[in-house]
Formats: sequence, structure tokens, C-alpha cells
Amino acid sequence: MTEYSVSVAETAGFADAVTPAMSVTVRERIIRAVGARLAGVTIANGYATDIGGNVHRAVKHHDLGGLPAAVVWPQPEEVTRKVGGKVHLKLPIRVEGLAEYGAANPSVVSERILGDLVRIMTSRASIAAVTAGLADDVEYAGGGTDEYPDEETQTVGASALFHITYRILSGDPFEQ
Repeated sequence: MTEYSVSVAETAGFADAVTPAMSVTVRERIIRAVGARLAGVTIANGYATDIGGNVHRAVKHHDLGGLPAAVVWPQPEEVTRKVGGKVHLKLPIRVEGLAEYGAANPSVVSERILGDLVRIMTSRASIAAVTAGLADDVEYAGGGTDEYPDEETQTVGASALFHITYRILSGDPFEQ
């Protein structure tokens, strides 16, 4: 599988030019790495869709400005254990992919999107790349399409939930 070198600055809503790099939490760095990794989901890279061409963070689909697209939705994390000065965390991240389906069956297109999301996030070769080496594991927790479009809507999507486990120093979310 091809490795992708997409900078975080090339994805919408991921980088904050004002924040110095040393004041970015491990969680934030993981979220940015996920966005950068999703940018690799293109047909040219061997995927079934081009949702990686337009990656956003926590933006409702009506504000995307172009399809196909992917949206990263970080969710509240939980502490799973504390051991030897380290706090182990589980960070759920929901990722959506959206595309126009044209003459294709919307269910088929949504399944392609879901397959691309699971593949880019969980293939053994890509876990370190997904999280820039900051996480211990990325687990697919479920996904699919809740609702299919009516005749007037030409857009379909799928979402997938991933649990990312990582560690920080106790009392210091900036260091591992």
C-alpha cells in the first residue's frame, strides 16, 4: 500500500497557525494525523472513492463546499487505566464520507465509502501512519449508513467509529 505525505495544513480545520507546536496535546496531534491520513483516500491511490480530496473537521455536510468529502468528528475520550505514571486513554473518532452517487445505487456507493474508511484507518500497515506513531491501536467499532437519500437528494454517505488507544503522562496531556 502507498504511504501518503499530506501535510496537516492541506486539510480544512486541522491546523491552527497561532498555536505553537509544543502546546499541542497528544490528542490534538492524533486528530490532525487522522485528517492527514484520510487525504490519501483517492481512486488514484487504489481506493474505491475520492473522499480524501476534501477532508474537514467537525463540519456539517451542508457546509462542506464540495464533494466527495470526508469529515472527522472527535468525541469525548475516556481513561481506561492508570499505570506507572501513565494514563491510558480511548479516543473515539467518528469519520464520515460523503459523495454524490449519480446513476449508481446509493447503497453501493455508501458501502464503497465505508470500505475505504475502514481500510485507511485499520490496516495493520497503516496504524502507525494513521496516528503519526502516537497511538497503541486503532480499532473499528462499527459503521454504515443510517439513512438513504430520497429521489431529490444526490448525496449519500457512510460513517465509521474508531477507537484510538494512546497514553499520556499523568497530569500532562502534552507528553507521552
